[in-house]
Amino acid sequence: MSGYLKVLLSDSRWETRYVEIADTKLRFWKTKEGKESGAPPVKELDLKRATLCEVAEPNTWAVQPDRNETTYLQAEGEERKNEWMDALRHYNSSGSLSEKVTLKDFEKKLVLGKGSYGKVYMVVKRDTGKRYAMKELSLDKMWQAEITTPLSERSILQDIDHPFIVHLHYSFQEEGSLYMILDLLAGGELFTYMERAAPLEEDTVKFYAAEVALALGYLHSRNVIYRDLKPENVVFDSDGHACLTDFGLAKSDVHEANAVTYCGTNEYLAPELLKGVPHGRAVDWWSLGLMMYEMLFDALPFYDKNPVSMQTKILSEEVTFPNHIQASEDMKDLIRGLLNKNPERRLQTLEAFKAHKCFTHLDFDRLEARRLKAPVEPDPDPAHNFDREFTSEEIVQKEPPSHAVVTLAGYTYERGVSEQEESPSHSPTSAVEPRRPRLSKRGSINGADATSSPVAEAKRTSTSSAAVAPGKPAAPGGFKKMEHHISAKVAPLAARKKLAGGGSFDKTAK
Repeated sequence: MSGYLKVLLSDSRWETRYVEIADTKLRFWKTKEGKESGAPPVKELDLKRATLCEVAEPNTWAVQPDRNETTYLQAEGEERKNEWMDALRHYNSSGSLSEKVTLKDFEKKLVLGKGSYGKVYMVVKRDTGKRYAMKELSLDKMWQAEITTPLSERSILQDIDHPFIVHLHYSFQEEGSLYMILDLLAGGELFTYMERAAPLEEDTVKFYAAEVALALGYLHSRNVIYRDLKPENVVFDSDGHACLTDFGLAKSDVHEANAVTYCGTNEYLAPELLKGVPHGRAVDWWSLGLMMYEMLFDALPFYDKNPVSMQTKILSEEVTFPNHIQASEDMKDLIRGLLNKNPERRLQTLEAFKAHKCFTHLDFDRLEARRLKAPVEPDPDPAHNFDREFTSEEIVQKEPPSHAVVTLAGYTYERGVSEQEESPSHSPTSAVEPRRPRLSKRGSINGADATSSPVAEAKRTSTSSAAVAPGKPAAPGGFKKMEHHISAKVAPLAARKKLAGGGSFDKTAK
């Protein structure tokens, strides 16, 4: 197929180009005459494994071959656009794109959580009867609040496959909302379990720290740093195994300590983050040390009601251990290694973690294969593992919007089909907003709430942006280039049972 199309250039101007599909390639010339004269194309895209997606601009769509830059195209009318889309699908490596998954394919069964921008449901896929968690986010609300995390989070999750990390199965958008279909982690949050059972037995702490460490090691091997490890982001599956969720603050393509975004949860910030120096995977191991400490002692080592005082303690005070709760010297040594304030000297590799004498009798291979029984046995009924404030809520069917809706280009995904997507570009933002006290334990402030966990972890809030304004294509530069995340966890566990404020945030957005 060939003909003239408008192409969005890097300077945001639309220019007409002569375009031809042949031999799984999409080639561009300035004119048809140029092509016929034998001139080489000015641009060529490989359609194998290309991602095709529609955008808000009429008669416009986007093509992203593998991980290359997205190209935006526009036809003269809807009919012509459909002809081009059909032709492009034909030359996709699979011969066609997969059958589209929509909201109608899922039946909502239970509200698991909610927040400022949406809800998380337990759903059943109608054709298979399989249960999933479905995160539903309002694009319009996120666009107005300049949210960017859904696309970057989805981009990371689509490439991840690990037994202790939540799996993304589908993502799609319709009726002004984004949807992520994820594993149903039916056992509830580690945070909730700690509310009921902390301080935890040392063997329990070792078991879950080891599962989380395996997940972190996997991420780091793929040059991804997580950056928001805490009990709220660790969720049990139905067998009681721990899974990482909520990748809104994760960063990919980190090959060394070169990330500069100031982000995370205040109590869990590593010293290098507070100093504003480049950071890498060591920040995740610091957070693991803090989480182990909190599981074991039901407190945080550097906590202070005054945020400035708390930051001073993180930077200057050495970790100490309470006398009223017993812990082995091996466990204390491991925590000290993880909480070394110098990231270069900190225990920061999976190999070093596994080799520590604390885990002499733990078979990590059997653990990763899920052949070891988990200490926690969740209730078989997911409704009993989540906050009744949410699970008792009546399911209300979503009404189609009566106005033009915001669209996020390239969000649609199905595991195992076309798995490539661009990440939004970012630029620095203004300073982090002041922390404000939360009105209730699960109240949310300033933003994101329904995370990739099957719990809408409203203890955190985050705001970011990657939505596209109605009537504008989601072109390079079309994203709101700002990221600012704030989540909510401000006190040791005992205090957080009654109030909280502040939380995960992203000050810059690099």
